[in-house]
Amino acid sequence: MTIGVNNGNIIPTFSAVAPICEGSALALLPTTSINGITGSWSPVLDNTITTTYIFTPDPNQCATTTNMTIVVIPLPQQLTVGHDTIVCGNQAQLHSNGTSGFWNVIGSNSSLVNVVPANSPNAIATVSSLCDAYTFVWHEVNGGCSLTDTIIIGFQDDATHIVTSCSPIIDTNCLGPISISPATVLGPICSYSGICNSPSSALQQLTDTLTANDCVTTSTCHWEWHYLGDVDNVPPTVPISVIFSPDSLTENVTITPSTDGIYSFDWVCSTTTTGTNCNTTTYGCTPSIIRAPKTFAFFPTKSNSEFVILPCDNQFPYIWNGITCWNQGTYTATLSSSVGCDSIVTLDLFSGVSTYPTFTPISICVGSPQTSLPSQSLEGITGTWFPSVIDNSTPGTYYYTFTPDFWQCATSSTLTVVVNPPPPSPIVACYETATFNTVTCSWEVTGVQPPAPVVA
Repeated sequence: MTIGVNNGNIIPTFSAVAPICEGSALALLPTTSINGITGSWSPVLDNTITTTYIFTPDPNQCATTTNMTIVVIPLPQQLTVGHDTIVCGNQAQLHSNGTSGFWNVIGSNSSLVNVVPANSPNAIATVSSLCDAYTFVWHEVNGGCSLTDTIIIGFQDDATHIVTSCSPIIDTNCLGPISISPATVLGPICSYSGICNSPSSALQQLTDTLTANDCVTTSTCHWEWHYLGDVDNVPPTVPISVIFSPDSLTENVTITPSTDGIYSFDWVCSTTTTGTNCNTTTYGCTPSIIRAPKTFAFFPTKSNSEFVILPCDNQFPYIWNGITCWNQGTYTATLSSSVGCDSIVTLDLFSGVSTYPTFTPISICVGSPQTSLPSQSLEGITGTWFPSVIDNSTPGTYYYTFTPDFWQCATSSTLTVVVNPPPPSPIVACYETATFNTVTCSWEVTGVQPPAPVVA
């Protein structure tokens, strides 16, 4: 404080005012001095610049004027540490336009932050907890005065998270319409990075603040498809196409491929962003999502027909796809493939007509030397007999079964054999002899009547 002296008059005395920082509060100067002199000060107090103030005593106090200089310590004209932002990873560059001071972090999680060097306007902040936001304060110090500015920085997660394996996904279907949507054509997420699944409330609030604008995004989307190959090593026989219902511009659709095969589907969008205050700045990490490739396999459902002619009707029953066919006719079966797709198959079954072997009936006499049966039928069919030989020992009617050899289209048949008893023996003269002929089944009489004797 500087005090001017006017000899012969009382000099008002006051306590000195300590230097203040630019912009700090400045109390009104006292209007009564320590030694009881009243008066007023000029000019008006100013807390922005060092100023000398003059005290003018009130009249009739035999006192002189005095002055007091209040020193105002200047601060930077404008202190700034930048704009709030979000970074990717666990480090951020801090910068202040000040020259001397220090950094500190405020908030409940400040212990998780390390600023190096903390007393430099340019420093590196490292955090040990991602997906959170922190407030950094730079204190500009000049002659004991401090000016502060703050910046909020969010830290996003830049780690790569492995969710599952990335083996291709095949959605198996039977040929026919199925429903798809943009979500169902995507394979599962294998890994992702740059995404905070559970951001802190501070980071979420910062994100909302930074991205608040009047941006309007308009998307134009449509479906695209690609044929990747057949499923059964059989090339398509019809033109390859896909029908989208109601159309290919609708998100949730029903698709119908024209032929079986492997297809992929993509929901493709182009966007247009408009707005009078539209901020399209990207903050933090650029998200990266890796998904397993997904395709759709359509297996055929078929309708096949077979035409079978059996050489002989003695080949029934005919076994076809688990069905026992006893006669000629049309048969239908539903077959399911390994992927569950049904096929309708039809069999038209025909057969040749087998021959019925016939034989000349046999009539023999008991004891006849004929004991063998014919080796083939009148139609030339060969086979075997049961019993295999004729029993001629006892008169009667007997039935023998003929079984054709397997390579011939013929049925079994029966031969009747009659074994006749011998006729009654004839009455013969004394000179005759009766002999039974088993071949002719008759008696044969032999002998010659001797001449009559001559009587003398």
